[in-house]
Amino acid sequence: MFIKNIVFGALATVFTLVIIIGSIFATNVYLGYRSYSTDLELLKDLRVVRLREKLPNSTRIRTVSKQHLNNSDGLDPKKVTHIRVDKNGFIMPSKVHENPDLSIVFLGGSTTASSFVDEDNRFPYATAKYLEKDFGMKVNAYNGGQGGNHSMHSNINLYAKVIPLQPQIVVLMHNINDLATLMIEGTYWNSNVSRKMIVSFQDFRAGNEISTHNRSMGESIFFQWFPHIAETLREPIVTKDEWANKRGKKALGIDKFYLVNQFKNSLRSFITTARAWNIVPVLMTQPNRFTEKPDEIVRTTFKKFENEWGINYDDYRDLYLDFQKAIRAVAKENSIVLVDLGNKIQKNSRHIYDNVHLTDVGSLAVADEIRKTLSNIIEYQKDGTDPKVRIVEKVSMTQGSNIALDNSRN
Repeated sequence: MFIKNIVFGALATVFTLVIIIGSIFATNVYLGYRSYSTDLELLKDLRVVRLREKLPNSTRIRTVSKQHLNNSDGLDPKKVTHIRVDKNGFIMPSKVHENPDLSIVFLGGSTTASSFVDEDNRFPYATAKYLEKDFGMKVNAYNGGQGGNHSMHSNINLYAKVIPLQPQIVVLMHNINDLATLMIEGTYWNSNVSRKMIVSFQDFRAGNEISTHNRSMGESIFFQWFPHIAETLREPIVTKDEWANKRGKKALGIDKFYLVNQFKNSLRSFITTARAWNIVPVLMTQPNRFTEKPDEIVRTTFKKFENEWGINYDDYRDLYLDFQKAIRAVAKENSIVLVDLGNKIQKNSRHIYDNVHLTDVGSLAVADEIRKTLSNIIEYQKDGTDPKVRIVEKVSMTQGSNIALDNSRN
């Protein structure tokens, strides 16, 4: 009887504890839900300026999908690349040296990110290695490329995360994403969920932003173990049509002067901002395969494009080349360094695997062109244990004289 009483007492005590703990848990859940509901109500009208970047502190393994193969002739179907991202959303290798002599930031879209180029061959990092070899100094290069970014996204990134790094040089390469956005949406300030610059809390709730980041975190481990299976499962999600509500509507009445002027103003904003913060701006034209007589892969790409947007290859190429000319014109009017990759990089599948994206060979060729151009403005003095790098930018004045912008970092 005594033992039964002990067992009964123990069970009663356990039951009581379960009731108490369960009550506390239920109360906590209720209070959390009430607080969450209140937060949702308060946040429903929240809007934020978008920082369009790679997910910080993420790792992804990229494999070639069927869609990529259908739109290219310079990709190895078995190619696998790694995309490691640092805490600031820059593609690694980035901060290689704790105390570099020179820091360069590269901003752009997927053509800068170079996802299908091996890590050490992506031109931002390769440029740094070339300059280190030429000058015997330590160079950090930050790859701020992100697929779909246009120049206004890069301007936001310049304000938000490049200026605090205090680099000596910032390099910008844009064209095709600006052209697509302006041609289809008519302005940088549009409502396209994928490319607009201000996003609302409702966009997040609908999964337009958060789902992308959640997938990236989930993919990191799965991609490392099963890259080909993961890419196959991921492809239908990635290929979601960002122009779905516009596609099929002919791009009629394009105001070429307006589009080019919008692009020029964005480039001017980049230059003015960089100089205001004592950073030397550099513009680059975009490597491409838009020749007068397009090859098979370019023709195939534009058959569908012409049917959906009502603009033929020749007219599109003219617009694209006008944007290239705009880059050269803005660089000239502001007397800044221009790396004219559009005229320097060969227009073939060995260098560019589709219309504009670089192969490993093309990326290293780009790095070499950047190296040769930047070498003209870099002065490196190594006096004992205190080396100094001085970036000298010659600026033509209205009076015909020149001044030197001393962009040295001690």
